[in-house]
This record gives sequence, structure tokens and C-alpha cells, in this order.
Amino acid sequence: MSTYVFDQAAQSERERLLNLEEWLDPGTIRHLETIGVGRGWRCLEVGAGEGSIARWLCGRVAPSGRVVATDLDTRFLDTIDDPALEVRRHDIVSDAIEENTYDLIHARCLLEHLPARDEVLRKMFAALRPGGWILVEDLDVLSHVSVTPSEVYERVSDTAFSVMQGFGFDPTLGRRLYLMLVDAGFEATFAEGRIAMGTRQDNAGVEMFKLTLSHLREPMIATGRVDAADVD
Repeated sequence: MSTYVFDQAAQSERERLLNLEEWLDPGTIRHLETIGVGRGWRCLEVGAGEGSIARWLCGRVAPSGRVVATDLDTRFLDTIDDPALEVRRHDIVSDAIEENTYDLIHARCLLEHLPARDEVLRKMFAALRPGGWILVEDLDVLSHVSVTPSEVYERVSDTAFSVMQGFGFDPTLGRRLYLMLVDAGFEATFAEGRIAMGTRQDNAGVEMFKLTLSHLREPMIATGRVDAADVD
């Protein structure tokens, strides 16, 4: 069974996921449009979260296509009413998945949380039909720096990522995805890095990171590297 640093039963988790979607969806959708997802496609959304991309895919593949949206906890997906959607409680690490089935597989901010990421990627490869596409997106802390010098910011960020690593999170996965895809056997592989800058309080990315810090607050303080005032 996979472990996950964020408690999906927490009241703030849906808000965190909604901000994550608002922050990252435009880039994801741009890539999906470039791939050409269309009517009749069969798509797999792994770790679908709150479901924004699953909803978007349903609109593209309908009426003859199908979208399978999976997650360890499907409470946010179960509220989606779309005839093209199948919601599946599923652990991509330990549960089986259909082989030679999907035209598209998408996973965002998923592999970074899975120590068995190489095996999962190979499982996704086997699930694709010939000529199928995979779009994998993961974060990288290379650009996660303060826009102004701040010793406290760096210390808090380092502590947060260290706590997350204890759950299997890899903060530098983004830069290695390309070679992982090549090693897994994917052809015509392309990689792109995006940097989103935000300092305003109403920026979705900023709000997402604030909620992340709120969730990690107590285990961060327990390390002794930061105190409550630092995190605040």
C-alpha cells in the first residue's frame, strides 16, 4: 500500500487540491490539446485528486470515449456526474491495471510521492495501446526559491521538503523524468520545464504552498530546525 504525506480526510485537503489545479491546469491542458485528445479516446487519469483534468478529458472524449479516474481515496471524484467517467479506488503501486488498453495516461504530482516510481512507470507503459500517449508531470524544487534573500524562507522550505522525503517524496524528480521515460521504453519523448512565479496572496500556487505548510507544521517543528514563528 502506498503512503501519502497529505491526509485526504483533512478539511483543508480539498482546498489545497483546488489551488493545485488552478495553478497547474493551464499548462496540463495545453499539453493535452497538443497531444490531440479527442472523441472516442480511452484515457486513464492516475491519482486524479479533485478531478479537474478528469472532467476536462470527459468533455474531450465524449460521447464515445471513456475516462478512468483513479485514486487511493475517491471521495472528491465520487461527486462527479459524467457518463464518460469511471471512478476507481486504486493503488497504482500494488493493484493491477489493464494492459494494452489506453490511448492516453496522465499523472500529475504522483510519481514524486512514490518510491516505486520506476516500476509504476513501466506498469503505465504496459497499459498503453500501440501509439498511445503518456503525460507525466512532477515538481522540482530547483526553482523553489525566495524572490528576495531570506534565511528563514530557505530553512523552512528545506525542513518542509525533508519532512516530505520521510514519506517517500522526491523533491528533484522533475529534472529526471525525461531519462526515466526513455529508460521505460517510451518513444518520441519530449520534456519541458515550467516556472511559475507568485508572491501575491491570491495566487493559487502561493495558496497551495501555504496549505501545504499548514499541514506539515507540527512535524516540521518537531524536527527542531524551525519553530512556530518561522513557519508562520
